[in-house]
Amino acid sequence: MITKSQLKKVEEFAEKEYSDLNWMHVCGIRKIAKIISEKENADSSIVDLAVLFHDIAKKDFKREIYHHIEGSKVAEKFLSEIGVGNATIGKVCHCVISHSTPLEYFKEKARKLNLPKSFLPEPKTIEAKVLFDSDMLQQLSPYGITKSLYMNYTTYNFGFVEGFKKTGNTLVNDACKALFTKTAREMAKERIAFLKKFFGWLERCD
Repeated sequence: MITKSQLKKVEEFAEKEYSDLNWMHVCGIRKIAKIISEKENADSSIVDLAVLFHDIAKKDFKREIYHHIEGSKVAEKFLSEIGVGNATIGKVCHCVISHSTPLEYFKEKARKLNLPKSFLPEPKTIEAKVLFDSDMLQQLSPYGITKSLYMNYTTYNFGFVEGFKKTGNTLVNDACKALFTKTAREMAKERIAFLKKFFGWLERCD
């Protein structure tokens, strides 16, 4: 359990740590996670804390592959400092450390670095699965398109055409195929239809 006072401290800490781009992402996920948590009988307080911490260590592109591990350490340290119980901390940290695993993007990066399978632990709890699904659904949105195009062009150094094709493939294929919950798969249908229409229109160049 977590008190309103403790949650407030987490929110204030997290907002300061995130860039405005990623804080917008977090705020969007929280709304989606609340819906999925209720329908999938997940502990919404665990999921909400995990959402607040899941990308908190995603600051340096060169260390992006490690952000799930570093983020779980940040969560453990901060939650402990404000008096959250060990059981809750353990559940939150599992969500954070396993939230990147289902994506082929991270699996491929781990393989290239010859990292062991244990480097990307699988989400085992419903709360961890809800975090992953909410994260992916938030990407399947105008925000997700904008962020992916921006990152592909400015950070990953793709050309515009290559970048938007990679964005469409990542969002529509990689993210959607990995969804765990029935609720998320149902919610994804409308978003996928929008993305396919958007990228189809973009390819026509009219």
